[in-house]
Amino acid sequence: MKSGDETLYPITYAGRTYLPVRAVAEALSVPIAYEASTKTIYIGERTEKVPIISENYRPVSSRIISDPAQRLINQEDHGTVALFSSVIYSNSYIQLEPRAKYSKLVLYVDVDGDDVDLRITNRNDPINTVVMQSVKLTAADGLKEITLDITGIQTLSVDVMTVEPNRQAAVRIAMDKSYYQ
Repeated sequence: MKSGDETLYPITYAGRTYLPVRAVAEALSVPIAYEASTKTIYIGERTEKVPIISENYRPVSSRIISDPAQRLINQEDHGTVALFSSVIYSNSYIQLEPRAKYSKLVLYVDVDGDDVDLRITNRNDPINTVVMQSVKLTAADGLKEITLDITGIQTLSVDVMTVEPNRQAAVRIAMDKSYYQ
């Protein structure tokens, strides 16, 4: 078993064989996380929902909104919203950093204006990025749920752009409602 360039070996003690947990999880492409406060290691899918706002992220082309009037989606205040106020026919994005701790991403996204192409892109390798999912969103969709398997993903981006040139839209991601699992 390897961890990076280092070869790892099992240890046998008192008739039992022990393996390095992180290396086993990575070899199986299973999420692993350590919670220092409880000294607990989580292997595999976690059942609790962790808001994406509680993990590292970079708004890049969006703004995190504090004005209650701009946080409204379908007349409901979503507390924390990433707002792309003027999406056009060029790439705008927010970067998320799940750090391979989760196996699922659930986003809640709303569009005002013209149709938008939303792409979730694996940014583990900044040179060879891979589009993991592409969804066309319209204003008629309302608050749309988008679910994606992100097992093993360190960094990803949520990219938005209008479907057609010379069009414009506003896109909101309900950060409090969107979560990792």
